[in-house]
Amino acid sequence: PARTKAALQELLGEEFEVVGREELRASFYRLVKLEKWGIFFISLLVLLIASFSIVGALSMLIIEKRAERDTLRALGATEHFIRTIFCREGYLICLLGGGIGLAVGVTLSLVQQHLGLIRMPVETFLSNSYPVALHGFDLLLVVAVTALIGWGLSTLTVHHMLKNETRI
Repeated sequence: PARTKAALQELLGEEFEVVGREELRASFYRLVKLEKWGIFFISLLVLLIASFSIVGALSMLIIEKRAERDTLRALGATEHFIRTIFCREGYLICLLGGGIGLAVGVTLSLVQQHLGLIRMPVETFLSNSYPVALHGFDLLLVVAVTALIGWGLSTLTVHHMLKNETRI
């Protein structure tokens, strides 16, 4: 695109100004970029709220498995080993939920990108369907944030619940 633009500019001369698609609709593309980050942060908030179900599930699991924990201790399991079991359970829940969410999100994004199912009623834009572009960095960012939230909540929940298990 940059080489084509430069070649056209050279061919047409200085009396013409050659602009690309993004320069022609600069405000639209700025709005789309802002909207992308806005949606990311709204989704992050939804993810944080939904992640509290992990806290509830792990808390109930720790409470329900008290007898099994006592059996493991009697067999020589350390407190660190027991914590690791419950943390991995939390990681597994996060991995499963994040994997399903990522698969659904990528599938819907690709469908929109190639088929354009969601239409925009405005005719002045270059496209009549809502623009979607799937980028590897965006996917990596979503995976990293999801893993970080899952790891943090699982670790904190297990540590707190097992530390305070005498109050349960």
